[in-house]
Amino acid sequence: RKFLHSCLLLEKGDDRILFDPGKFSFIDGNSPSARPADFAGLKAVIISHAHPDHMDDEALKVIMENNPTAALLSNAGVVSALRTKGLKVDLFEQGRRPIGSFTIDAYEARHANIVSGQIPPNTAYIVDESLLNPGDSYAYSLDALRGKFDALALPVMAPWTTELDTVGFAARMGAKRVLPIHDGYVKDFFLRMRYDNYEKHFNAQGVKFERMDSVGVEVSL
Repeated sequence: RKFLHSCLLLEKGDDRILFDPGKFSFIDGNSPSARPADFAGLKAVIISHAHPDHMDDEALKVIMENNPTAALLSNAGVVSALRTKGLKVDLFEQGRRPIGSFTIDAYEARHANIVSGQIPPNTAYIVDESLLNPGDSYAYSLDALRGKFDALALPVMAPWTTELDTVGFAARMGAKRVLPIHDGYVKDFFLRMRYDNYEKHFNAQGVKFERMDSVGVEVSL
């Protein structure tokens, strides 16, 4: 399930993993489907990198308080950033880790270039050899993962990309299904237009484009 922008909740049986609960997921404060206090029963929370649209420290405090047995996992950049906020993060930036009934593989993936600020460490994760979540990266190092998954959580809008770069990355990855992410800061009418465009393109390539355009929308993998 998608909770705006890049916040994804993966569920398998009674096991749940939450990716990238950032500020765009909670900034409106008026959706009962996207409140930090509503996330319960989590095995883990995984953060791809330390930018605020992927890591809302105040929301994380609420989420972790409500899930005291859940692991908070990420790379060294997030470990450092959240230490000052009183949140303990377990380092998980490479290798494989079982989390409940899930199996997660972590890979270094350089964050895309941005105009301002230091580029933070970014980690890509493959869940159950089925779904790749690259964070904010189209790094060529990820090409080695082609064929290791079917579904791609694809950042479709960002200051650091174009639509041509976006569809090019999906082609490099050999994705069979696309779950659009990183689109929580645009108006609804623009989102619909871009989704129409992407859906037409990917359908022509034989790739299923999932229209994840509402809070809590669910797809099965």
